[in-house]
Formats: sequence, structure tokens, C-alpha cells
Amino acid sequence: MLRQAFPNATLTYCSNRFRGRREVLAEEVIALSPHIRSTVSYYVEDSPKSKRRDFANQLGKIGLDDLLVYVPHNLTSKGAIIRDWLFFRTLGFRRSIGFAAAWRWSSTYLNSNSFQCEGDRLCGILSEHMEINRPRVCQVMSDEPWQVNLWEQWALDGHQVVAVCPGTKMQSKRWPKEYFIDVGRQLNQRRGMRFVIIGGPQEESLCAEIQSAWRGFGFAALGANLFQTAAIIRASACYFGNDTGSMHLAASMGVPCVAIFSSREKIGLWYPYGSEHVVFRSDAICSPCQLMECFSERPPCLIDITPELVASALEAVCARREPEHLREAL
Repeated sequence: MLRQAFPNATLTYCSNRFRGRREVLAEEVIALSPHIRSTVSYYVEDSPKSKRRDFANQLGKIGLDDLLVYVPHNLTSKGAIIRDWLFFRTLGFRRSIGFAAAWRWSSTYLNSNSFQCEGDRLCGILSEHMEINRPRVCQVMSDEPWQVNLWEQWALDGHQVVAVCPGTKMQSKRWPKEYFIDVGRQLNQRRGMRFVIIGGPQEESLCAEIQSAWRGFGFAALGANLFQTAAIIRASACYFGNDTGSMHLAASMGVPCVAIFSSREKIGLWYPYGSEHVVFRSDAICSPCQLMECFSERPPCLIDITPELVASALEAVCARREPEHLREAL
């Protein structure tokens, strides 16, 4: 949207980062965009003085001081919004948009339990200031040659492939692995589908169990970088799995998602961007709990979502994406 509004501008992404954390950083994700020239960041653990000095040095090298577009995540508090406004003012930004919308949102979040998805909220901030269209898909860079080689290696050409993400760092959002196994077996038997498992190397044990049960029709690409993961998803009929970053990557590229949501968050907030997705969410009495680890080994809001329901939805979504030659073969 910003590239539409400012076709010749230099776009730089500003964010924070963490020391000693294994999570994917915002600047790594934003590298997938062809529109962003560079990123500037500071370490959360540093003192305010160090953060300002580092940020100012990075901005000075790039020569940025024109327009700041403020699009913070949905849990940003009013105190943090004031802090950020002062921080960027002292760095020399005199024009900014987004602070008023972020301030209004901080009250809206507290007083409601159902929302539009985060992508729509952020697009809405820009729409208040610019007459630009919301894109249905984003331009995302990916490593197609690597994916093509992988498909040849696994003899996936001619088969309908689903990208699967059974892992997540939060136990409270993890659908049972036996449910994933059951869905895969059903769809391989009925439609000959193949499944490529994506995720981080820390999920190797979980994914190995699923791949073992999917012997012959399940393949693992754990530890692939973001450009490789994007290529896998783009070549797949759809995304199937938990509420993860991979799901949002799929949605941003216009790949339909069959997504399993726990009830730890408020309804709708982190649903995938776009309208072609199927979201399964079963409320529990404890919703929204905001827990990373559920008190139950098998979160009750997840075990109520049955493999049969998900398999039917996945089959319907994939049927809409099926190439003509595969429909004739079936």
C-alpha cells in the first residue's frame, strides 16, 4: 500500500530485536518484500540512551527524516504509544501518521472480544490517510529454483501438494499430532494428496513422528529459510496447520489456509488476511486465556476440532485449486 502511495520513495522498516532469542525477527520477515530497501533496529535489552544513539546513527547513514508511518502491533499500550511518539520526535521526524489510530485502538481492544484481522487493521490505518487500494496479495520474494529441485527430488510433480505446519512455539496453540496424522491419511487415501511439512528445526521430533506415519506421501523441509518456505507454500494448493507465521506468509501470497486456532486470543484478531480461508476455532470457558502453555496437556479448545471436520474443509479448498489434469485423473 505504501509503494502505491509513494512509488518513488525509499521505504525503510524500523523495528526492535532481541538478543539470544530463536524467534524469527521482523527484519528477517520484511526482507521478503521487494519494496523495503533496508531495516533499522535496536535491541530491546539496551538502555534508552543506547537505543536512541544506535537508531539515530542508522537513520543518519540512510538519510531518513521525512515521514514516519506508525503501525504497531495490536497489544501496544497507550504508555508505549506515547513513548514511541517521543522517541521518533527526538530523532527528527516531524511528519507522522498512525499514532492517533493506534491510540484509539488501544481502547477498542479492551472493550471488545471480536475483531477484524490484524492485516485489515493495519491496512485501515493507512486508508485513513491515503486513497489507496488494499492489495489482495502481497509481492513476496521466494526461492523457486530450490523448490523446483525439491519437487523433482521427491517426485511431487503431478500431485496436489499441501504445505503443513504442525508445530508452533506455544503449546496452547498446538493441534494434536495424531489429528494431523489422521487428516493426512484420509486425504491421501481419498485424493492421493502429498504433504510437505514446514517449520523450524526445534520441531524436528514432532514432525518426525508425523512424517513416519505419512510414509510415502509426507515430506519434511524443516529448517528451510524464509525464501525457501515461501516457495514451498506458493507451489502448494493450500496451507494447513496451526496459527503460525507460516500461515500468515501463505495468506499474504494469496494461498488459501485451513487454519486451526485455539481460543487463547480474542476472536478474529490473528485470522489470516483475505477471504478464501477456512478457520476452525472452538471456544472454551477460559477463552481468551492468553496462555502460552495450557494447564491441560491437550487444550480443550483444540481437541473439540475433529480431524473429520478439517479433512472435509481441506478437501473442498484443494478441489477449488486443483489443476484440470488432476481433476480428470481423479
